[in-house]
Amino acid sequence: MAKKEKQKPDTITLPNGKEFVIQDLEQEAQMLTHHLRDLQNKMGNMRFNLDQMQMGYDAILIKIHKVLGEELPKELVTGEVVEQKKAS
Repeated sequence: MAKKEKQKPDTITLPNGKEFVIQDLEQEAQMLTHHLRDLQNKMGNMRFNLDQMQMGYDAILIKIHKVLGEELPKELVTGEVVEQKKAS
């Protein structure tokens, strides 16, 4: 028979290093920890999506230079982020 492993309680560690067991917190503090985790997940997803968009943008920018027979700016060759200038 398999041994049951003791599950470590769900905790949150604040930037000051203090760790709290979430189930021991008052309801409002528990809700706030859930909001923090949800926001961390959303920010991580946004960073991932932004990275994907930047790679796609850069790839299309390189492609349009090739299609138009234009030389690639050194920023594209070195991998620096290139921002699109907004039309005035």
